[in-house]
Amino acid sequence: MAERTPAPRKRRGRGNPPVSRGLADAFTLDPAMGARAGFGILDANGLAQLRDRTLALLEDYGVMIVHERARAALLRAGAREGAEPGRLRFPRPMVEEALAATPKTARLCGKTRARDIQIPRADGSFVLRTGTGAHGYVDPRDASYRNMDLTAVGEIAAVADRLDQMGFIAHPFVHGVPEVTADIHSYARITAHTTKHVWMQPYQKENVDYLLRIAAVAAAEIVGMVTMAHVLSPGLPVIATPLMFALDMRTGSALQSSVEAMQAASLSIQLVKQGFGLMAHTYGAGSDTPDTDGQSMAERAFLMQTVALAGADILGGVGQLECATVFSPVQAVLDDEMSAMMRRFTRPPEISDAALNFGEMLGVPVGGHFLDSDHTVSACRDQLIPRVFQRMGRDDYEASGRRTALDAAREAALSAIEAAPPSHLSEDQARGIAALTRAADRHIVEVYQGAVETI
Repeated sequence: MAERTPAPRKRRGRGNPPVSRGLADAFTLDPAMGARAGFGILDANGLAQLRDRTLALLEDYGVMIVHERARAALLRAGAREGAEPGRLRFPRPMVEEALAATPKTARLCGKTRARDIQIPRADGSFVLRTGTGAHGYVDPRDASYRNMDLTAVGEIAAVADRLDQMGFIAHPFVHGVPEVTADIHSYARITAHTTKHVWMQPYQKENVDYLLRIAAVAAAEIVGMVTMAHVLSPGLPVIATPLMFALDMRTGSALQSSVEAMQAASLSIQLVKQGFGLMAHTYGAGSDTPDTDGQSMAERAFLMQTVALAGADILGGVGQLECATVFSPVQAVLDDEMSAMMRRFTRPPEISDAALNFGEMLGVPVGGHFLDSDHTVSACRDQLIPRVFQRMGRDDYEASGRRTALDAAREAALSAIEAAPPSHLSEDQARGIAALTRAADRHIVEVYQGAVETI
């Protein structure tokens, strides 16, 4: 007799995220529920062909598995030996069964109930995440560049915590600490400076235990990214995360915002969402230029629109420049503004006689207008009003000293840094995390037997 899967524990409190009466954000839903507007490069035949090729690759070529217990579990589940030692092939029925059993939704529980996130969102929209992996930092005070340090990490958290569209804050690659525990130091600093979700990326297996213990101290329940969880841990939700890059054939540099990379991002999201029915996450912002300039705004607007229309549930890369190696708080503020626009852009307008005010329109005489209509008065406040993008006329623009959206974004970033509280943790939590970080430095550096440098 098959074992009965235990019923999931219910979280006390609000059953559903609140519906916004104004601008929807990372934690409140748009009042207009429904399917998201979409666009995909693949037609039905192309989607079916890529899906078939993916399953054929797993069945005929397979995956290299180095973990012996995982290997044994996969063989018991129906995997077959591959053409070389260590490689396992996954028969198509095994994969189809796993895909059907994998949860299609997940509730990510935050430090407070107000920070819970449901994936996919009930309003058909998306959630944003800051860029991860950056080892450089552009200071919002003077646009100077330096290596990422713990001070910069705290400022990233301060800015992102104030950005309404941001649901996740990712820890960057921090300097000034032992290289093998850089993720632990960075994660500890961010989780102390935000009540939002923190995107965790363990740099090696020895670090996982410390990262999870820090998360427990901070009361943040973080869902880690896993692979093959549908076989090794039945019922565990999986968020597919294809991060697509292209190679600059002139320089050998990786590109995330070239036309080819954007096409690949659209294809991959369409495949995992429509082809396999999985929750999906990829870069939704970012540029290959090292500065917050016109190229950056053009590339990230194109990229955000491409993956949002393809159906991604989580759009990452907010604030990142130079192909995900640099973080700019000013750029993050601009990205937050663009995401609010994209959230509204992908919300299809209501097409009905009532919404169009069709009956009253038929009775408008020549020379008449709609400005005194009750319908206009009731609906005119739904317009999206920007917070940093500028809509002033020439006279006001000149009178402001030619203030631009970049100036407004810089002011917003600096205001967030200035207003940030010292910590969101209690004294006991702060002491506990500091002790765990020191223990990680001692233990993990010893594991690598002195082959570790402070970066």
